[in-house]
Amino acid sequence: MAALLVLAFLSGRATRTLSAAGGTQYLLLLYEGAEYRGDRPTEETVAEYGRWADSLRSENRLAGAHKLDDQRVTVLREQPVEVGRTMPSDPTGMFVIRADSPDAAAAIARTSPHLRYGGRIVLWKLL
Repeated sequence: MAALLVLAFLSGRATRTLSAAGGTQYLLLLYEGAEYRGDRPTEETVAEYGRWADSLRSENRLAGAHKLDDQRVTVLREQPVEVGRTMPSDPTGMFVIRADSPDAAAAIARTSPHLRYGGRIVLWKLL
């Protein structure tokens, strides 16, 4: 829950478009899961994730950050659209960063406060 609040806060702050110089864009999907420790005060968590996003922004590495809604819509071919609540295994938020390589993107992801609290981050190179 704390990660969702943090990402809601960051989504309004991290929408700047980055220049073409600076690397490839990578999607960082954030997952909480059973190990995630969301027991800190929300204000502290928001401030910590905000400082992390600000540091990425100052290095021209942050392209965006978004909270993912707790309602998901599943669309399958020739079946009714399913609307429901997210599952614990679903991502809770995302960042788009710019890095020069997959290893550099992973190094950036490793600095995220999300990992310190038991969260998991999955990287995807954007084409």
